[in-house]
Amino acid sequence: MDCKNIQDQMPVFLTGGLSEQDSALIQEHLMRCEACQKELEVYKLSWNSLKDWEDEEPDPAYIARFWNRLAQKKTWHEQLIGPLVTAWADKRLVPVFVSLFLIVFVGSATMRYAWQVHQEEALVTALSAEEIDFIQNIELVEQLEVLEDMDMFEDMDVLKEFAVPEAKT
Repeated sequence: MDCKNIQDQMPVFLTGGLSEQDSALIQEHLMRCEACQKELEVYKLSWNSLKDWEDEEPDPAYIARFWNRLAQKKTWHEQLIGPLVTAWADKRLVPVFVSLFLIVFVGSATMRYAWQVHQEEALVTALSAEEIDFIQNIELVEQLEVLEDMDMFEDMDVLKEFAVPEAKT
């Protein structure tokens, strides 16, 4: 047997709960192994100190007091919300809460706007000069598309076919 198995069986060995064969194996190992001998001494000291233990009966009302205290104990969210509800009931603190709410609301809206502006700036810096020129003139492109869709210009194309060719010089 190895030391780990011996040490696992030592408490049962001390109480005499092992078979004669297992007890003989442990005693044989203990004669050869100094580390297990020290471990056995520690177990014996612990076991002997338990003999001096005096049983003490608990107070008969202990269990009732325990359950009463447990029933009165508040959960973590009740402990957190309780003071807030009490503070909200205090009319003097209402302006403070309203101010805090406005600060948080305006701050989050401002942060969102700043984030959007940052994203737009990042997109613009990634564009080439040709793409920036196209974006700046997007209204002209849209107007040109509207003009091309008008029937009047289609009629002008038909008139161009019948027009007199210009003289070449």
